Amino acid sequence: MRRVLMVAVVIAACGLLLTGRSIAASPEVNASGEPRMEHVVNGSAAAENHAAEDEEAAHGGPIVPVLFSLVIILLAAKVGGDVAIRLKQPEVLGELVVGVVLGNLALLGLNWFQYLSHDRSIEILSELGVILLLFEVGLETNLGEMKSVGWSSLLAAILGVIAPFFLGWGVSAWFAPEAETLVHVFVGATLTATSVGITARVLKDIGKLQASESKIILGAA
Repeated sequence: MRRVLMVAVVIAACGLLLTGRSIAASPEVNASGEPRMEHVVNGSAAAENHAAEDEEAAHGGPIVPVLFSLVIILLAAKVGGDVAIRLKQPEVLGELVVGVVLGNLALLGLNWFQYLSHDRSIEILSELGVILLLFEVGLETNLGEMKSVGWSSLLAAILGVIAPFFLGWGVSAWFAPEAETLVHVFVGATLTATSVGITARVLKDIGKLQASESKIILGAA
């Protein structure tokens, strides 16, 4: 928790520093408080562009919202993870629950964190996080041991795809018999999707990443 707080403080300090530099870089004024002549932009289009740049600079540019978003995400995820650990649950479960809660506050009329779900920078950082997690899991994986559970992984993969697919198809056909066949196929396909990132994170948190069962699960995924 202390390490996450330190990271959050550093990110917030960087955001404030960037904001201060941007404000300090605003146009100079003379003794009467009016802008100097060299800063006057001729033409309405040029003036509008200059005003837009000044407004962006005054707010610290696009990096500041990203930094504060990271602070919110880190603190919220860490609090949720600590609560889950105290309840003897996987840490990733608490992080997911906190994300679901923050993402659905808009249903209560609170749109404080709604922009996080549409921020392209946060989306890119989240994808990088998944890549780093899977890369770390790959570094700790032995190919020889993966080959030893190859047939078991293949069987688990086949059953893990075929069984949910046809079960989803059957349930969809039962509850919506008037729907087209493609609808039933779509419902069945959604049930076959697996998240290897979450699986790897849970196995790592509980210290079972090197177990044979874990290798079968990761191999099947």
